[in-house]
Amino acid sequence: MVHGRSSSFLTSLSPEEQAEREHSQPRTTITADLVNRPMAERIAASVENWQQKLLDLTKRNRALNFRMNKVSTVEIVDEHSAEVFRQLYIRGEAMQFKAAPEPEDHGDATAEHSEPPADGAALTTAIDPDLSGTAVDEDEEAPLSQDFAPYDPTTLDDRHTDEWLQTAATPEVLDKSLRRLDEQARSTIEEQGVNTLLLTLGMLHYTESNDSEQIYQAPLLLLPVELSRKSARTGYQIRATDEDPIMNPALAEYLKPLGITLPLLPDANAMPEDYDLQQLFTAVSQAISGKKGWTIKTTIALGLFSFQKFVMYKDLETNAQSLATHRLIQQLITRSGNHIVGLPTAIRSLDLDQEYPPEATFQVVDADSSQLRAIVACAKAYDLVIEGPPGTGKSQTITNLIAQALAAGKSVLFVAEKMAALEVVYNRLVQASLGSYIRQYGTSRILPLPQPRLASLRNIPGGMQLRHSTRRTISKRYASLRRTCSTA
Repeated sequence: MVHGRSSSFLTSLSPEEQAEREHSQPRTTITADLVNRPMAERIAASVENWQQKLLDLTKRNRALNFRMNKVSTVEIVDEHSAEVFRQLYIRGEAMQFKAAPEPEDHGDATAEHSEPPADGAALTTAIDPDLSGTAVDEDEEAPLSQDFAPYDPTTLDDRHTDEWLQTAATPEVLDKSLRRLDEQARSTIEEQGVNTLLLTLGMLHYTESNDSEQIYQAPLLLLPVELSRKSARTGYQIRATDEDPIMNPALAEYLKPLGITLPLLPDANAMPEDYDLQQLFTAVSQAISGKKGWTIKTTIALGLFSFQKFVMYKDLETNAQSLATHRLIQQLITRSGNHIVGLPTAIRSLDLDQEYPPEATFQVVDADSSQLRAIVACAKAYDLVIEGPPGTGKSQTITNLIAQALAAGKSVLFVAEKMAALEVVYNRLVQASLGSYIRQYGTSRILPLPQPRLASLRNIPGGMQLRHSTRRTISKRYASLRRTCSTA
């Protein structure tokens, strides 16, 4: 812990001090209707503004304006989305990538065309920091896909039902692209605990108006996947994760004002073994049948997407009523209530040794006087915002605050944007023998909780394999059981 640095505090008055201050000030009588109506309108407008900032329905969003490029996207060619979905998700089997044959050597002609491009024509790729924007590639290529048309699965060739995903990339280019995607996906999981590697199945080609000739592409179904390989000399395998596939949420919101509702997949626990994804594409085709120039293509691509902000958008939409009645939300939006910069006078003047001795606290890591006063302020029901530069002991303070709340029989929701911040506090709690009280939610990366993990269910001793859908069912039931136990 680094001492000598100061953290700043923004504190609102406790309910008792708030009541005392209101009692000592002149009061003006106004009707509840005049008070609540403007507040309700301001809260509704603020929530709507928050939603608009979270939801990107512009063509900067890669989920609404998808483009193929050679570096950050791998296109799958001459495959059927329904068969790939059946293999990866329903059966839970891994697939491998098949590169295109190397181009034939034509001697001098090949050498002539193999010269590096001029500086102005160099391949450049830029991806949005949150991975949700359009990948810009000066060497983009048109996707090698066809219009969707229903077919009989029993008449397909072996190349459409085997374990290989065909690509148009050469072995060297394919390996480079897969390695780049794997590294970026793992980095996002390490930093944010979220998997952004998705396999797109089916693509909507659409225009913004009947008179427009500009065609945009938007993925229909997004399947969370992971890449792996045994060594640098072996090829990559692709496998569906335990997360459920989703219809493109940005596209679903974009189509709502147009009166088009995207169909939904069957529930993961109720999806039959013989489910055919063609049913979904047929339903989408019928939904867009009245739109001129709109078509469903058979495009399959592996790329990076992020829908974290969309999840926040849906949370605001679902919980708008709860937000409108929450005391803190009302104070933030309406700028009401009283607040001070720094700790309240009652906390600053507190004699810690006399009124808050160490034996009366439940701190599990060291804390200096400023950190201890913050703990006391929270224990006395003050609303507190603590900020400070690195090294001022914020993670220690959070750890002690959680321990204090546990001792008081309370539950704590600890949220952080970066996975590293969660890990620091988690490790401190585990070292304090409080790991059994921790439950993890909302991330793809699983911290090493001191309890049995679901990974052991993937392979049962004796060679018996669990069916993928059965693993998903067990995973969901186990997660439900954990939630029940945590609230008991």
